[in-house]
Amino acid sequence: MKKTLLNIFFKTEKNHNAESINNACWITLFLWGSVLFINSIGELFFNGPVIGSSQLVLLLGVVIFFLSDFIYKKRARPY
Repeated sequence: MKKTLLNIFFKTEKNHNAESINNACWITLFLWGSVLFINSIGELFFNGPVIGSSQLVLLLGVVIFFLSDFIYKKRARPY
């Protein structure tokens, strides 16, 4: 069987769980919204953001996404 270039780099996941990915997206969105809200309050009252690094906020969101996806997948698996 001849593999194409797309099949080499983009493999389909056999244990795909759309519900866990959807929940992880909502948790990440809530985290980013909370961080933006807290930073806006920090800039309003303290003249500076609480978390000043955008890269830190991005990496925190990515870590939370994969961690919550992992937890939801573990909870959905039958024992």
